[in-house]
Amino acid sequence: MPKHLIAFQRSAATDPDTFQPMLCIADSVLAQASTTAFFVKAGMRAVAGYIGSNGTAPKIEGARINSPTFRRVGLPNIRPMNGQLLAGDDPNVMVIVDRPLDYPDIDTLSIEIINSGATPDAVALLWLETDVEPVPPGDTFWLRYTSTSSASALAWTPIVIDFEQLPEGEYIVCGMEHVSLTCLAARLVIPGSPWRPGTLGQNDLTNQNHAVFYDDRLGVFGRFNAFAPPTVEVLCTGTDSEHVGFLRVLRVK
Repeated sequence: MPKHLIAFQRSAATDPDTFQPMLCIADSVLAQASTTAFFVKAGMRAVAGYIGSNGTAPKIEGARINSPTFRRVGLPNIRPMNGQLLAGDDPNVMVIVDRPLDYPDIDTLSIEIINSGATPDAVALLWLETDVEPVPPGDTFWLRYTSTSSASALAWTPIVIDFEQLPEGEYIVCGMEHVSLTCLAARLVIPGSPWRPGTLGQNDLTNQNHAVFYDDRLGVFGRFNAFAPPTVEVLCTGTDSEHVGFLRVLRVK
């Protein structure tokens, strides 16, 4: 069940037509091997990826995952890419749940981008897991939450959330949405777990996110009890202070 969302932002390097490493966005769980690489734990695998760049020139022309494990064969590209920095309606996401990229041993992981001309604004997200717990049968529903906490630009920021309603019981989380003006991503902080499962952010409540965040392919995100609900960390390009989110849950007790 352990799932974790990590993020990278553009590098300051400006070497046209050469793959350049992106900068790690500091993570509270995975340590950094350098400013451009995370350590990943043995047994982890990448199940989805996202790359977005600003909608005006220069756009990135390619993005790939680099690690010693993959260099033995070839560096996998992230496809398809998103033509804007923030995910729009029905965004492009690389989903490889059925054929994940495995890290059998402790390794390092970085994301590289290539572009023509000056370095564009760009962000990359990678969804990691060590195993998958299928979502059990049962009725699911969406829990709505809100927050007025301010985000810090391009950093995972914990925010205080208020659930619209949260009946007593134990819940499985199997889907997530988060919306704010400049939201790139959001992830859950579940009591008792160090891992941060998450979702691609949206900036419009009428948008539909990628289907993988709705259709159970990612399996169970985590479990919580109503007396100890999860909190949220957001990744935004600005200092958003109006947030709306939804957790798709199944009540198990």
